[in-house]
Parts: sequence; C-alpha cells; structure tokens
Amino acid sequence: MSPKPRNKITIAHINAQSLLGCKEEIELLVREKELDVLCISETWLCNDFPDDYIYIPEYKVYRCDKGRGGGVCIYIRDVFTVVPLEIDIVRAQGVEDVWVTVQSSKFPSVIIGCLYRHPKARCESYDYITDVIRYVSLKDKPFYILGDFNDNVLCDNSKMKQIIFNTKLTQVISKPTRITPTSATLIDLIVTNKTQSILHTDTMPCPVGDHELISVTVNLKKTKRPPVVKTFRDLTSYSSETICDLLSQETQTLNNIFITDNVDTQVNIFTSIFNNCLNKCAPLVTREVRRPFAPWMNEHLRALMHERDSAQINLKNDRSNVNLQSTYKELKKEVKMSIKKSKSEYYSNKLESNRGNSAATWKILNQVISKDICKATLEIDKDEETLRKKVESFNKFFANVGKITFEKTHQNSEHNQNVPVPNNNNTSGPSCSMLRPQPTDSNTIILIIKHLKNTSSCGSDNISLRFIKESLPIIIPYLTCIINSSIATGNFPESWKHALVVPIFKTGDAMEPKNYRPISLLPIMSKVLEKVIAAQLTSHLESNHLLSDTQHGFRPKLSTESALLTLSNSLFDTIDRRNISLVTLCDLSKAFDSVNHEILLRKLRMLRVDSFWFQSYLLKRTQSVKIGKHISNKLEVAYGVPQGSVLGPILFSIFVNDLSQHIPDCQVIQYADDTQLIHTGEVANIQDLVHKGEVALSQAKAYFHMNGLLLNTTKTQCMFVGSRGLISQIPPDTCLQVDHTNILPSSSLKNLGVYFDSHMTFSTHIKKINKKIFSTILNINKSKDCFNRRTRTTLMNTLVLSIINYGIKIWGTANITHTQQVQKLQNFAAKVALGNGAKFDHATPFLRECGWLKVHQKYKYELGIIMYNITHGNIPTYLFPMPKVSEVCSVPTRQQHNMYEPKTNTCTGARSLLAAGPRFWNSLPPHIRNAPSIRTYKKLLHTYLFNKQFSV
Repeated sequence: MSPKPRNKITIAHINAQSLLGCKEEIELLVREKELDVLCISETWLCNDFPDDYIYIPEYKVYRCDKGRGGGVCIYIRDVFTVVPLEIDIVRAQGVEDVWVTVQSSKFPSVIIGCLYRHPKARCESYDYITDVIRYVSLKDKPFYILGDFNDNVLCDNSKMKQIIFNTKLTQVISKPTRITPTSATLIDLIVTNKTQSILHTDTMPCPVGDHELISVTVNLKKTKRPPVVKTFRDLTSYSSETICDLLSQETQTLNNIFITDNVDTQVNIFTSIFNNCLNKCAPLVTREVRRPFAPWMNEHLRALMHERDSAQINLKNDRSNVNLQSTYKELKKEVKMSIKKSKSEYYSNKLESNRGNSAATWKILNQVISKDICKATLEIDKDEETLRKKVESFNKFFANVGKITFEKTHQNSEHNQNVPVPNNNNTSGPSCSMLRPQPTDSNTIILIIKHLKNTSSCGSDNISLRFIKESLPIIIPYLTCIINSSIATGNFPESWKHALVVPIFKTGDAMEPKNYRPISLLPIMSKVLEKVIAAQLTSHLESNHLLSDTQHGFRPKLSTESALLTLSNSLFDTIDRRNISLVTLCDLSKAFDSVNHEILLRKLRMLRVDSFWFQSYLLKRTQSVKIGKHISNKLEVAYGVPQGSVLGPILFSIFVNDLSQHIPDCQVIQYADDTQLIHTGEVANIQDLVHKGEVALSQAKAYFHMNGLLLNTTKTQCMFVGSRGLISQIPPDTCLQVDHTNILPSSSLKNLGVYFDSHMTFSTHIKKINKKIFSTILNINKSKDCFNRRTRTTLMNTLVLSIINYGIKIWGTANITHTQQVQKLQNFAAKVALGNGAKFDHATPFLRECGWLKVHQKYKYELGIIMYNITHGNIPTYLFPMPKVSEVCSVPTRQQHNMYEPKTNTCTGARSLLAAGPRFWNSLPPHIRNAPSIRTYKKLLHTYLFNKQFSV
C-alpha cells in the first residue's frame, strides 16, 4: 500500500478483551478502516510475550502489560516518527497507560495516550488521571487520550466528566460505546485539548470485543489563528495636551451644563462634546489584529540573523574553509544569545508595566509558554439575520434570568407586604437620622477618579478612564455639576443606566447562553457617582451600627478572611470542648440577579435610608449584549442589583441583612450571598444536632423564598467537624433532609476559597494549592530564559506567593507535616526565581536573597498583623474579644499589660486565633508591639521574623 500524504491522522480505540485471541480481526480492522493509530484496552498480555506474537506489518507497537483483565497498547503506522513519552508520575493501582509523541514529516507533533481504568479501581485512580492530564498539558502540544475509563460520562455524577471539566478539556464522543440489552453507557472516551484540529469523529460497531470502535481524524497542519477584528482608538495624534486644548475650545457649549438642571441633558452635552473632541485626536478605527510572530524581534536581531544566514550559505559553498566554519559558529551563538536577551528585555518591560495586575501577568506568561488560551466564542455566522437572532437571544436570556428565578420562589404579591422589620436595637432609635445623599465637591471627585484602577474597557459611551484622567483639569467642573445635579434632583442619568454585556465562555455547549458569564460594562462616570453615594451610605450604616454583625461582605475592616477566621475559631473551639459542629453552606441561584427592587427599597427605608435617589438608580435599567462588532437591541432589566456596579454588592448586603433574625438558634456567618450555618452539640445527641440543622436550613429557605431568592438544595453542602474519634461515632447514613432532598455530609468543603475538612487539618486545601502553584512554577521555570532575575521574582510574588498567602491565617495553623509540602514548593520557587539553584541545593540562601518569609513565619506575620489591628481597634471587638490580663485578673502582675492567654484542652484548640493570637503577641518584643503605625509595625515585624528564621 503506497503511503498517503500524512497531513492528517486517524486514531481509533477498541476494547479487545485479549489481543492474542483476536489478532487477525484487528489486523483486518486496521487495513479496512485505514487506521493510522489503533489504541487497544484490555490486551491481557504478560511482560514475557514478545512483540513478534502481536506484530502487524507496517505498524509499530507500544505496550503496557498487566495480564488477564488489563493492559494497553498502541499500534502506529511506521511512516510516522514516534518517540515514547515517559510519564514521571507513580502509576495508581487499577490503571494502565502508554504514551507516545507522533510526528509526520514537517508537521507539528501530537501526543497520543491509551489509558485503561479497571472497573473496580479505587478513587486514587482518578487522582492519577488528573495528574497525568496536567503533566501532559505542560508539554504544550495537542494531545488525544483514548481509552476505556469504565465511568459513564452520560451520568451527572461521573467523576471523569468532572475531571474533564476541571482540566478544561473536551470529550468528543457523544454516543454510547457499550450497549447491552439493559443499558447503554459511554465509557470509551476521546479527550483532547485541541478540538480545532478535529476533522471527523465516529462511533461504529466493532467485531472485536463488546465495545464500539471510536475514532477521530485529526488535521496535523497547524491551524491558522483566525484574524481578530477590533475597534479601538488610534492614538497616533493623541496626547493629554491635545485633548485638553480641544475641550477648551468647546467651553462655550460645555457651559450649557451649568444652565440646565436636567441631568440627562447635562450628560448628553458632556458625552457628545467629549466624544467629538476625542474623535478628532483619537478616532475610532476597526482593523484586523494579528498577533506578531515574535514581538520581541528588533532590527539589530534581524540584521544579525541575516548575517548568520549569509555565513551559512557561504559555508555550504566551501565546506572545508575553517575560517567560514568559525565565523558561522560564532554568529550562530551570537544570534542565540541575542534572542534570549531580546526576549528577556521585551517580556520584562511588559511585566514591569503591569506590576500588580495578576490578570495581565498571567496573559504575558501564557504568551511566553505559547499556551493556547483562545476562549471559546460563538460561532459567527456569515448570515447577518442569523447572527442578529443569536445576539438578541443572548440578551433576552441575560435580561430575564433574574425575573425567572424570582418568579420560581415568589408565589404571590402578599409576601412583599410582610418583609420583617429588623430589630430596633440595631437602628440606634430616634437618634439615627434619615440618610439622604448630599452633594459633593470637586476635590472628592478628583480623588475618586485618580484612585480608580486603570482599565481600557469602556461602557456604551465609548469613553475610557484614561481619557477622563488626562482631561480632568478641563472637565472637572462639569463632572461635579452633573454629579451634584443627580444627587439634588434624585435622578440617575438614563444613559448611565445602560450596560454593555460581554459574554465570557465558561464551559459546555458554546451555543447555550447559560454557559457564559455576562460581564457588564458601565460608563466610567456612573461609577464615580456611585462611589460618592457609596461612601455616604457606608458611613451611615457603619456609624449607626445598622448592618448585622454576621455580615462580613463589602464592609470596612472586614473581608473574606474575617469571615473565615470567625468560622475557624468556632470550629477549633468545638473540638477543644470535645463536641462536634454541623456546618451548612447555603447555595443561592442567581442571587444578585433576582433581587426585587420594591423589597430592596423598603429595606433601605427600614435602615433609615431615603429611597429618593435609589429608586431612580435601580429602576428602568437596560442592557445590550455585544458579541464581536454586533450589538443587540436594548432590553429592560427589571430585577437584580446592577452587575459591574459599585453599589450593587452593598445593596445586596442590605437586602439579606435581616437573615440572622429568622434563624435564631444558629450561628450565622455571611459574606454577600455566601451563607454558613453552624450548630454545635455532643455526638451522643447527633440526631438533635441534625434536627437543628434541618430546622435552620428550612428557616433560611423560607426567608430566601419570601424575598425572592432561590436556595439550591442540590448544591447546598454540609459537613460534621470534630476529632477523629467523635466523627467516627456518627452513623454513616446520617444526613440532612430538606424538602425531600437528602444533603449528604462531605469530608471537606470549599468555603470562600479555603477548603475546610472534618478534622481541621487543612490537608485538602494544602493539596489543592500545591497542585495549582506547582504547574505555575514549572511554567515559569520552562520560560526562565525570557525573564531576568527581578522579573522572575515578580512573577513568583504575583502568581505563586499570592496563592500561598491567601487564607494563610486560617490554613497556616496546620500541622508542620502538611505545611512542609508547601514549603518545599516555595523553596523550588525561590530557586527558579534566582535562576541558579540545583535540586539538592539548600534553600536557605535563595529564600534570604528573595527576601521571603518561610510559610510558618508568614503565618506568624499575618497573625501578628491581626493582633495589632485587634489591639488598636481596627477590627470590630465583637468578632474576636481579647481582654488584657489586667481585665481578667484583679491582682496586679508584671504581665498585666499583656493579652490574656486562655487555657485550652487540646492541641487543636490551641491553634485558634483566640488562643494562638495572644500567645504570639505576648512573645513579641515591646518595641514592635508599641509601633506608632501599622506601616511601621509591619516593617519591624517582618524584619524580626526574617532574621529569626535564618538565625542559627
């Protein structure tokens, strides 16, 4: 058979159930189907079987044997160049796999893997599959994994389905592959990271075994990146002086803003004049944007490469010339070094200009490692009519999702009239005056604008923040007038209520709107006005103690970590008292989108906030969806707090402020729409504890439904927390039951980014962050030649240490056997950052040069900052009450000014903030504790811990 041009490759998989028993049928199969690669599961071969027994002419074979009931192999046509790929991971029991890199001529190579997972394999097999996928992903090549996974991905609870989702891969077989008289399951899979190259997939009956044959045909040619059409401003003629000069020439027209008190007219005048001036010096242009092949290329490098190529041609004409050989060798070396230098300078400068911006840093790193991060987008149809319908359907879905959710829960309008009034003890009585937003001044607006985070995105007015900032000297009087007119008249500008929604793909079917996350873009100036109001609203709520103590979201001095610390303290105390706790995490569906405006306005008035301005702000808001250059018609958004807004999160906190009053016999912790319910009791009374949990969850559901919020009981989770001995005494069939839905206890829960487990070991969380940062360090190490030492350190700080540092106040209390795993990766990160560390070199010099605290010292540093804030009143005292010794003991002692250290019964209890915090604070030298400011304190504490960790 004469070989065909190999610009494509057909890969198939079968389950043979003994390769030796059907070798002839398999040989006929590869000939008949003209297969280039055949992956076989259940070969049932032993190691002592030679390849000659299973030889197929014109094919090479690669095996992983297991004997009866297992084993895999790959047959590959011998016209391909094949290199076996060694996987540097210990294989889990119950899994066999073999991997190869395949290349045809000059086309890019692909990785092919054949994997078999035994039906009775343990859960560890899924961990191995996940690790292997991540390992292969780091090779930066297209890969195709074929095999019998013995996991039906047609089921919602399929673990393989979850793995494919988590690793952002695609499974391309849709029909059942094992069909019996009583079942039809999809257990033979083809998983890939490169669907763009797939030409065809197929599922067909197979004479070998009782599984279907699955196949995929792949285009080996490198797919061209489609041109991206972008509309942007041409800044060739732009400067801050130019825009200011143009605006100065329009002052006569702009002064009309001072004449009228109609805020919509004022905004229209400002927007029209500003855009006209901007279009003169920075016109909007639409062009095809193609990513440059080598953005770091420069003229010097091109000249040097041309010189090298000329020397190579001369050498070919006179191969024996020693001088030409030496010249070419030197030029080749010089080009290589110059490329490294040029790439390093280019990417280092880009990272420096985006310092502190983790999203931009990730984007640059992905460019360096050539990672294909193209987001799935809608398939743009050439038919304009069809495209318009798609854009309109997306807009309709996003605009109505809140209304649909609200209507599922809010059965009749009578609920609106019976919203419970918050406890009067929280409203400061008659002394709490009604808040009505007040006008502001130019200096306040200038400060707000200058502190806004720079971004190139803009709303429907096409004005980005950069142009606002650079023209402030001219436009600030007009902006102040517009903002104060809105506050005085109680009218929020109509054009500022319009959101431009950009759908960002998550996962799943790219044609389904539900698989997209809507990102709402609002005019910049609407956010400035919102910040003026937000400052006044927050001051009113906090100074009059109107918000519930259970709410940690979007409040001064509080954060996700204050909520996590409150929970961890409660759970540590439970274990210390030899009790158990039941933790329930409530999951709300589309919470921010389904807020009823009438109920929200009523709750604002209950908190002594005049709805005069807020009613205009909330009502008659509109949105359009933008996909590429196409924008849908406007639709009204009748429900929800405005997405992408400043006030939205604060208003949602007000909306659920009275939740805790409806669940009286329960500890409630809230962070915006994340709600945790905690009950504590003795293990002997486990049924009573479960009953309390069910009652509280039913009360929470009734509250949410009364307010039009939908509690998703299928995603609500619970967990028992206690010592290993007590948890083992809980009957295995124990669960919560709400509305005929069983909520089974989990061994670990993810809460606000931190994984809690039943024994408070934080081992699950540490495993998760280890996996995340390990791949990041490998990517930086792989591309370390593109960055200088300073830039590599910046990368590590931004992408690695930020992950380690988040929540370290909570998980940093873990046993040293767990934290040491993170420490090893931090050591690795330090060596990569400095670029000259070998595997077995001691990490101490590298950590010292980077200026990093070790993991345990970093925990102490964060603990020390909390204690400083607590002792100086920067954290509400009701969260973490910590008296001094003098407040507990009446007899004067030398330690009377120290913090009181409570006694604990267990080592676990000693890890709580209330116990570990005072202990650490009292151990600090007085000159650190008495620091005059938090900034000075942080500097002194860091120096103290840094020196201590390296002292012998």
